[in-house]
Amino acid sequence: TGLSVTARILDATYEIGRTCSDTFRDVKDRFIRHDCVNGQWNYLVDPNGFAC
Repeated sequence: TGLSVTARILDATYEIGRTCSDTFRDVKDRFIRHDCVNGQWNYLVDPNGFAC
């Protein structure tokens, strides 16, 4: 009923244990909101950023 999903496979290799910068965490938190009950699987992404 109108749902459309697009997926891409990345062929890149990433180091295990790399941490992201505080800047990335701040930007990520502006655009991704995780659900309180099961945030690993349920989240919203807003390309315009969430209003605080």
